[in-house]
Amino acid sequence: MASLESKTGLSDETRITENSEDWVSIDNSDDMTESKASASSDTGSTKSTTVDSISGDQTETDIAPLTESRGFEIDAPNSPEPTTTSLHTDAEDSTVPEPSPTTKYFLMDDFWRALDEGDAAAVSHAITQGTIDPLQKRAVPNSDGLNANMPLHRAAQAGHVQVLTTLLNHGVPVDQLDDNNETALHYAAWFGSATCAAILIERGASVDQGSLFGSPPLLWACQNGHADVIDLLLDMGASFDASSPRDGESPVGIAAFSGHWEAVKTLLARGARADKPNDDGYTPAHWAAEGGHGQILRDVLKYGADVNAETTDAHFTPLHLAAAEGRTETARILLEHGADLTKIAKIGDDEDGEQWTPAEAAMENGFVELGHLLEDWVKLLARFKSLAANPWQVELRIDI
Repeated sequence: MASLESKTGLSDETRITENSEDWVSIDNSDDMTESKASASSDTGSTKSTTVDSISGDQTETDIAPLTESRGFEIDAPNSPEPTTTSLHTDAEDSTVPEPSPTTKYFLMDDFWRALDEGDAAAVSHAITQGTIDPLQKRAVPNSDGLNANMPLHRAAQAGHVQVLTTLLNHGVPVDQLDDNNETALHYAAWFGSATCAAILIERGASVDQGSLFGSPPLLWACQNGHADVIDLLLDMGASFDASSPRDGESPVGIAAFSGHWEAVKTLLARGARADKPNDDGYTPAHWAAEGGHGQILRDVLKYGADVNAETTDAHFTPLHLAAAEGRTETARILLEHGADLTKIAKIGDDEDGEQWTPAEAAMENGFVELGHLLEDWVKLLARFKSLAANPWQVELRIDI
C-alpha cells in the first residue's frame, strides 16, 4: 500500500498509520477503553462494560432484561484479526496529541467503518480519547446499503447491538433526531432489529415519536413486515390506531399493501381494525385484492372487512381492483364472500368519465379471460335471483 504521506503531506509524527484501512478490535492493554458484553455466571444477565483508561473505573449497564425476556440473542461483536489502526494508541503512550484536520478526517472515516464492522471496542476507544464526537452527523453510504448519517442510527440500522449499547453508554441521547426527525428506533423498526429496538425502548426511546412525515416506528415495521418488532412495539405501548399523516393509512393497510401476511396476522390478533380506510377510502381489503395477496384478503375479511367497500371518489370496490390487475385468485375469494359484480366505478372526474363494472375493469386492462368469466357469473347470478341463497359460491370453486 502506498504511504499516506504522499497523499496527505503529513509528517511521520502526525500521519495515521498505513494500516488505517484494516479493521481490528482493541487488545486488552491497561490504558485502553473497552466496551464488551460479559455473561454473569450467577445471574445470566448481559452487561455492557466501559473501562476508563485513566482511572480504571468500570461502568456496567445491564442490557439483558427486555431482550432476554423476549428471547433475543445478543451476539459478541465481530472482531477481525488483531493489528493496529488509527483508532488505537500505542499502549505505552498515554498522551494523545491534538490531531491535525487531515488526521481527524481519516479518524472519522475509521470511526464510521468501525461502526459498520460492529467493532464496539474501537468505537468506545475513539470516543474516550476525545478524537471523535459521537453526536456528529456524516453521510457515509457503504456497500451494504447502510445510509444512516448518525452513529446511533447507523448502529440500529446495521443491528450492531454492542455498538449501539456502547454509544448509549457514552451519552448519546436515545431519542436523538436526524435531519428527517427520525430516531434510532425508526431505523431498528425499518430494518427489523428487534434486539436493538428492545434496548432502545428499555433506555427510554419513545415508541410513538413521529418522523419528518409524522410516521411512528410501528408504521415503519409494518412497511417491511417485521412481525417481531411489531409485537414488541405493541407490548411497549405503541398504538395500532396510528395512521400515516400523509394519507391516513393504517398499520394493517400498510402491511396489506406490502404483502406482509405475518405482520397483518399479528396486528389483527392484537385487535387492530381490519376495515379502517385511508383518506381516499382504500381499505386493507382493497390493497390485498389489488396485490393478489390471497391469505391477507381472507384474514381481513374474516376479521370484519367489508367485501364491497368503496373508495371515496371513484367508488372502486376490492373486486374492481382485483379485476383491473388480473388477480383471478383474489377475485375468486371476493366472490366467495359475496362481492357485488354489478357495482359501478367511475373513471375520471368529469360527467363524461367512463363507468366500469368489475368485468369491464378487467377487459379494459387487457385481462379479457377474467373479464369474460366475471361477465358469465353476472349472467349466471341473474338466473338464480329467485333463490334465497347464493349457490354460485359452490360452483365458483370449480369454474374460476
